Amino acid sequence: MFQYLYGYCYLDNLLKTLLISAYLVLAASIFLFQFSPKKIVPLLLLTSSAIIIGFFYALIDPYTHVWDEQFHALVAKNMVTDPFNPMLYANPIHSVDYKSWISNDIWLHKQPLFLWQMASSMYAFGINTTAMRLPAVIMHAGMVLLIYRIGSLTVKKETAFYAAAIFAFAQYPLELISGNHCADQNDTAFIFYITASFWTFFEFKESEKIKWAVLTGLFAGCAVLCKWMAGMLVFGTWGLSIILDNRNALLKLKTYFPLMISVLICCLTFLPWQIYIFNKYPLQACHEYSYSLSHIKTAIEGHNGDALFYINNLNDIYFNHNSIPYLLAAGLIGLYFVSKKRKYFALHILTFIAVYLFFTIAATKMNTFVSIVYPVGFLALASLISIPLSHIRLRSIILKNIIVSILVLSSVYTINNINLSFKNRFQAGLTTNSIRQQRMKEALYLKKIKEILGNGKYVVYNSGFGMNSNISFMFMSDYIWYPIIPSNEMIQESENKGYKVAVLDINGLPKHIYLNQDVRVIKIPKIDVY
Repeated sequence: MFQYLYGYCYLDNLLKTLLISAYLVLAASIFLFQFSPKKIVPLLLLTSSAIIIGFFYALIDPYTHVWDEQFHALVAKNMVTDPFNPMLYANPIHSVDYKSWISNDIWLHKQPLFLWQMASSMYAFGINTTAMRLPAVIMHAGMVLLIYRIGSLTVKKETAFYAAAIFAFAQYPLELISGNHCADQNDTAFIFYITASFWTFFEFKESEKIKWAVLTGLFAGCAVLCKWMAGMLVFGTWGLSIILDNRNALLKLKTYFPLMISVLICCLTFLPWQIYIFNKYPLQACHEYSYSLSHIKTAIEGHNGDALFYINNLNDIYFNHNSIPYLLAAGLIGLYFVSKKRKYFALHILTFIAVYLFFTIAATKMNTFVSIVYPVGFLALASLISIPLSHIRLRSIILKNIIVSILVLSSVYTINNINLSFKNRFQAGLTTNSIRQQRMKEALYLKKIKEILGNGKYVVYNSGFGMNSNISFMFMSDYIWYPIIPSNEMIQESENKGYKVAVLDINGLPKHIYLNQDVRVIKIPKIDVY
């Protein structure tokens, strides 16, 4: 079934059980959806399958990834005990560069909401990768409900359900849970809260109840508190809806009252943190705000691309096949035929195009930036399934439902392409597999080092196993880690602050380390460095 799994030899019994159970529950949800007049049970089963497959991805990599998960994990770990002081190096021994988000102390590189969620989970379930990823598992499953509800409000229910099913098992969002794509759980939270704001916006459009406007502002504010101002995307769509609804009402002030209330709630949600950090950490806050704005004009950290960057990368974030740009284009057209109202079709399309245009113009380019319009994209792909299936005509309703169910399940499995996840991790010769083996080795070495040092108050130097492995080691232990070989002055500084000093001997050390009787040298076998 899975050509890269080699007979499940790389998966323990728990992972095997989760994977098989996820697909069985998915199949049950799709079959029941065709036969059941009430959709609540199939939807609950689909959500359950999303939770199960989410846990599979949360467990498959028992280590933190280099970009950016290990940094988020360490900051969240430090926030368990001090939630309002985001720190990378919680107890920096040496001076730090506040402009370096990979080695500083005060860490404001990301907004704090997703970190608080990770910290809360680790407070409840311990400092480990599973607890750290648990909020992402829950939000991923929540996205299934949100996509279905947005779809049921704006398009046919069949399209809504198929879109939710495709998303639940789509490979790229699941790899965000595992931390295998930057910016991992940060993007999962960002996409979740933006999607939640669109859900409540469409609820408001249907009912015009002010509670939905309030919730829209709250969720938009939460999105901003994950990854800054793009979280307010829903207000752009809201403005378009006012224009599309009734041009005669444009000059009437009461038309804008719900929107103004929503924007106010949004600001009240995210502004207190901004005021707090500018008062407590003005230098760091000013730098990070300037850094964020520079993404528009400057390709930060080599994340550049041409005008077709996001078109060429559609196969990464939706479906790993070269046909996806054409399928998605066809699906966006297909939305017209399944939409309940023309204005909803217009809002979906215009929002989708606006997001792609904005991030295409911006200099810094990363795949996940445009994932904030996932609901539209997956509804579009689902329309390509629901439209042809709706034209199946058979005398036997049971036979028709069985055929439709099999076709939908096959489509979800094909789009999921779980083989790609296995290939990247387990197929020999791939860079991704080499990195995985390296990280697994690091975890083994760390275990040995902890057995040697015990619970002592140590600063450990020369953690040069791999890229930024010192960050991962600080998440998995209580020692302070530095990747450099220390000078005598640095050793003295550590000792003056009450720490013992240990240095890893990987490829030999300078004489001053061996001659210093206060330094504990830990001999490590030579390993490959990636």
